[in-house]
Amino acid sequence: MSEPSIVLICGDLMFQAKVQDTARHFKVAVHVARNEGDVLSKVLMYKPALVLLDLSFEGVHPLKIVEKLKSDPKLKQYKVLAFGPHVERDLFAAAKHAGCDEVMARSMFSASLAKIMANLVETSSMGQIRPQQVSDEDLP
Repeated sequence: MSEPSIVLICGDLMFQAKVQDTARHFKVAVHVARNEGDVLSKVLMYKPALVLLDLSFEGVHPLKIVEKLKSDPKLKQYKVLAFGPHVERDLFAAAKHAGCDEVMARSMFSASLAKIMANLVETSSMGQIRPQQVSDEDLP
């Protein structure tokens, strides 16, 4: 089985580095996308176990990306986990409505990142997101 991968859409270089470092620890490949076309082509090319989307990334239209992914028969099966500022409740609801499989506050995403990566390794063949199945003992 090949190593699982993710497509990351995030404009914050420091946060991007955090995701990449955590993913590297779990041997999860990270493919960074900077625009809508890049996202779609990387999802098709790498067939990621998960698409991570920063809802506050100003370089893209996050909701349009989700709508495109979820409306395309070749792309709709890919799981999308979106994260953003905890105060953006309306944006969270809009992201869920657009088709995100999971939406969480950036702080919760950051705190759960290792569990999410560990879960990707564990369930990559099933394509499911279940961070609660990994205990704190599994963390680096």
